[in-house]
Amino acid sequence: MEKTRWGLQMRAIGGNPEAAQRLGIPVATWIVVALAIGGGVAGLAGMGEVSGIHGRLRQGLSPGYGFTGFLISWLAGGRPLGILLMAFLFAIITSAGDILQITQGLPYSVINILLALLLFVVLARRPAQRGAR
Repeated sequence: MEKTRWGLQMRAIGGNPEAAQRLGIPVATWIVVALAIGGGVAGLAGMGEVSGIHGRLRQGLSPGYGFTGFLISWLAGGRPLGILLMAFLFAIITSAGDILQITQGLPYSVINILLALLLFVVLARRPAQRGAR
């Protein structure tokens, strides 16, 4: 089966965007196309969730896992093992927050503050790592 031209261009962009641009492939255009396709697929999945499973749009449909996943990936620097470790750390902190909220009456905003402090610690360490290289 012959590969299509756009498939080869997307593979070239994924492999080395600079080399693909030097070959004359419009990298920015293809990135926008890929983002649009991804957004369309996500929209279809959301529509299927709302119309097929729930039958109506509910207020608390999305608990914000996408934002949390993006934050975890960003804090881990996009490294797969780091993503697993950071997700495990976030899971421990949020689970402990739920337990402390139930048993001790601690407001959940304290856990959000702890997660924000973790974010600031990671952000503060990033410039120091760049300067050491």
